[in-house]
Order: sequence, then C-alpha cells, then structure tokens
Amino acid sequence: MRTSHLGQKSSVRSEWSVGSWYDSPLQGTIWLRSSFEIAFAEYLDQHNIKWYYECKYFPMTIFYENKELKTSYTPDFYLPETNSFIEVKGYIKDKSKLKIEKFYELNSYNLEILFYKDLISLGINLKYYQKKRPKKIKDIDKISYEKNLEEMCRI
Repeated sequence: MRTSHLGQKSSVRSEWSVGSWYDSPLQGTIWLRSSFEIAFAEYLDQHNIKWYYECKYFPMTIFYENKELKTSYTPDFYLPETNSFIEVKGYIKDKSKLKIEKFYELNSYNLEILFYKDLISLGINLKYYQKKRPKKIKDIDKISYEKNLEEMCRI
C-alpha cells in the first residue's frame, strides 16, 4: 500500500485557490486544489484507476442572482475507463449547484458527486489529510503547469 506524499507537497495561495502538488505514480506531479481531492487521487492511484484532473471544461450559461451568466464547469476527475467524471465536494455552493445541474442538462456523461461521507465509505481517512498541511512555496509557473495539463488530458 502506498503511503501519502502529503509531507512532500508544497502549498500555495494563488488566483486559483489554496492547493497542493501531488506526486502520482500514474499522473506524475499534479496540482490539486483541496485535501479531499488529494485523498481521492491517492485512492484512485492505490486502486490503479486511470484518472485525469480537471482536464475538460464545459462552457454554459446559467441564471444566477437574477442574471444570465456565461461560465463553465470543470469536473475534478475524469476516469477514461468508464468515460465518467467525479466531483469531490466538502460542501456545495449555490453557484456550483447550478453549474452541476446545467452539466446534467447539457451532457450525456456520467457525473458522480462525492461528499465527505462518500469518501469515508470508500475507506479514505480524511482526518489524516486535514491534519497534515504541506509547506508553503512562494510561486509556481502557472503557464508551464497549464501547458503540461493540456498535453496530458486529451479526451
């Protein structure tokens, strides 16, 4: 069984959010936005499930706060073997809920949303991930990272 690399990751607050680098034996080093996503990525790796992170976005228009809003939705994980998407959520905001509903309306892809209790039921010890906080770094090369992500995630 593979042990967590959380102690080896770096954390940074950027325009995206707070996140960490994760060293995946299947994906290489990849940026993940939350401890729940890191825990789920590690679960997928431990079970040799091929995955891609935030590799496809879906443009859409939603109505939010009485306004038409052109936006997009990017599911967290794509599982190519099942041609499905997984969204990992600690909680869900109204705007995210509208995006997910619109995704279901516009697409025939399977999308599964996993919350805290779902991750626990998979045997993931989330308390371990929430207690460990990675070291901070000052900057990351966003352009290089996005280019690498684009090359990895061709679906």
